[in-house]
Amino acid sequence: MKLKRKGFTLIELVVGLGLVSIFALAAVSFLASQLRVNATQTAISHAQTSMEATMNLIRWDIMMAGFGSPSSITPVSGANPDPTRPDPDQLVIETYYSPVGGNGHWSYLVQDANGLTNIFVRRWTDNVFTNLAVGDTVIVFNINKIKLGEARVQGSSVVNSNTLRLTLSAPITAMRGSLIFSLPQDGRTEITYQVVNGALFRNNTMLQDNVEDFQVEYWIDSNNDGVDTPDEWRPTFTQNDLSNLKLIRVTVVKLVGPDSHYDEGGRNYSIADDTYTVSNFTRHFRRKIYEVTVKPRNMGV
Repeated sequence: MKLKRKGFTLIELVVGLGLVSIFALAAVSFLASQLRVNATQTAISHAQTSMEATMNLIRWDIMMAGFGSPSSITPVSGANPDPTRPDPDQLVIETYYSPVGGNGHWSYLVQDANGLTNIFVRRWTDNVFTNLAVGDTVIVFNINKIKLGEARVQGSSVVNSNTLRLTLSAPITAMRGSLIFSLPQDGRTEITYQVVNGALFRNNTMLQDNVEDFQVEYWIDSNNDGVDTPDEWRPTFTQNDLSNLKLIRVTVVKLVGPDSHYDEGGRNYSIADDTYTVSNFTRHFRRKIYEVTVKPRNMGV
């Protein structure tokens, strides 16, 4: 007795292969979509972490604006370098350089200094990285953070466990309790934030790439009522406005991508006094807007 064996017909094979192909393509498409989403989220996460560090650095520099600077110096300024074009702003900060993290030596006078080159300051420990030392350039400030004098330490001796005697290169006149800060480099430092070829720089150091916009605004409380209104936020200010300058706001637009499946072409953005339309070149980038508002604590406000 012969058994009848029945196989697949050609049509059945074609249909089966077609179904398998459809399921395979769907699976590949889903996997590719998930990989793209994961890559995008990873890029956004990395940008977030990096931008937080950048915004903290901007915050610190603004807080130090005007530290020890004479009243004739405008401690912070910034505006569009070319007001005829919607370019990113610049932010220029005048200060005495203090490294972020606080590596500078500091102390205060324990006795009045009456035009003498020998002064007596608070001694902290025997650690040379804590106390003022020979070779330091020191700046002396009063309680209002106004510079009283500057000199280099030429000699140092221990008076007791709480006091150091310093010999300076120039005489200092200041009251007991005046703050003394040593500089890791001599003189005043100018810090400039600006966007060059799509990258945000702090002087010559690149902080962020793919930066589309950088805007600076100043709250000038002209009526001294303590309430900020939209018309009191300005893109720049004058020396006469310093006494009414209360807050500085910095906004950075960071690009993340590109992603060919994302399109912002033609969308309009308004950041501070800058309004622009997303170009074809950057239409496939996602935009993250970061903002920091700081009270400049060393400008007498």
